[in-house]
Amino acid sequence: MVGIYRAHVVGVAGPFDLIISTDRGDDVIIEAPFDGFDWYTLKADIDNQTERTMDININNQQIAPFTDIKGTGFFRDGTIELRYSINFDGDIVHFKLVGTKI
Repeated sequence: MVGIYRAHVVGVAGPFDLIISTDRGDDVIIEAPFDGFDWYTLKADIDNQTERTMDININNQQIAPFTDIKGTGFFRDGTIELRYSINFDGDIVHFKLVGTKI
């Protein structure tokens, strides 16, 4: 799962290179313009690592001042899909990001 992906935020932006690197245990660090404009870094938990489809959990976390993100997703056959919500100081916007490993 670790690597570089060609990705799009559906209906907002793309393509861009999404970067996934390891953290500790079953956590990864993902860097991307999650809102389609500004680059953010977040931590995600990976479950079912020995299965064909891995589950991705983005626990609620602050990615910038007054900006929180949370969501879920999956990784399968070199493709990642994330569904997440960003709370911009009370305004909640829902996004979907899709990427293919390059």
